[in-house]
Amino acid sequence: MTARREGPGDGEAEPRPQRWCEQRYWTDALEAFAVLRSEGVRRLELDLVAIESAVVAGDGPAYRALEAFADIHRHEGFDSYRSASRLMMALVLRLAMCSESEAIKPPA
Repeated sequence: MTARREGPGDGEAEPRPQRWCEQRYWTDALEAFAVLRSEGVRRLELDLVAIESAVVAGDGPAYRALEAFADIHRHEGFDSYRSASRLMMALVLRLAMCSESEAIKPPA
């Protein structure tokens, strides 16, 4: 979903890209991360082969993370970046979800 804002000149709304914290891809991962931590999970196992094939995909975790970190950089300024750590936790969980390991079973 994109928010709308007024475009230059013609009064028509122009789409505003969703912030990273509005995207279900990241918010679902953060929620799953929180659930795993509350259940006492301390370790995630990563299947490097599975991750390697997933991250090169055009809409995979690497490119999504690039856009999300750029969003944080644009909106939080040089001195705070509070969202960077939350995004990193979500990225780690997304990488674990790419793995075919039985060691991680994120909540549905």
